[in-house]
Amino acid sequence: MTWAIRTRRYLLTILTILVYAVDTYGATLPDSLIGKWRVEEVHLNTESGRSTEYIWNDPRLKGRIFDFSRVGVTDDASDDMDRCANPEVRYIDTSLKDLMIRSVGGYDDQHSADSNPVRDYKLNFNGEQHVRAISLTCSNGLWQGDLGISNGTPGNTAVSGAWIVPDGEQKLFMRWRDESILVLERISGSPAIKASFQCDRATSATEHAICGSYQLAAFDESVAASYKLAQAHVRDLGAKQAADLNHSQRHWMQQRDACGSNPACILASMRLRLEELATAMRSD
Repeated sequence: MTWAIRTRRYLLTILTILVYAVDTYGATLPDSLIGKWRVEEVHLNTESGRSTEYIWNDPRLKGRIFDFSRVGVTDDASDDMDRCANPEVRYIDTSLKDLMIRSVGGYDDQHSADSNPVRDYKLNFNGEQHVRAISLTCSNGLWQGDLGISNGTPGNTAVSGAWIVPDGEQKLFMRWRDESILVLERISGSPAIKASFQCDRATSATEHAICGSYQLAAFDESVAASYKLAQAHVRDLGAKQAADLNHSQRHWMQQRDACGSNPACILASMRLRLEELATAMRSD
């Protein structure tokens, strides 16, 4: 091999390392991220044996809305309406596989050459493909800064906080709480409002309020999906547990309807019910 060929290969190797390793700080949110996005899928590590707070496509997360603007980032995935004011972007040039190894729990120790979190999370994406991930720093610090592994894999740097990986212009992968990966899709225009019931048959003030709000309708669908999952779970536990669940659902609907058309009251009631149903699904 001639000196010129060796030099060219060496330079190409250095360039590749720089492309994948250099992080860019202090930028504003890109235009491609601005707008509202809805959680369509919730992925978990299918190879992990640990217990998790969330389940696959957990109704508490599926359907939630993230709103990105240069003024701030808000979401309704948690009842404290976690906000990120004045976000600044840090770009991380890497691959999705490497990013997950550097940030998601379970891969921070010496991992084998076969380790592939993209496969384990069943993400429809080429994990080796170059991506430009986005990490946000808010006025009060790193967005979701308590997320992250305790130490980096040898040769890598641990990535803390939530991160975002765009997949085209209409889809995002997002690292979220409890070692979950969310798949979001852009909300374009004026999307149709779809509740768990037929809105043209709404009778109560609460039902009409739900049918007049994209957010409330999304939460209504989540409660209905969670209730269906809870029914399937308690069915195997016995007739009494099934009857108790049905009774509690009817009682909750009465309490929800007592909110009338107050959207804040309706939303709080549905958040509470989602947590109650999640607890019911963990019962033995």
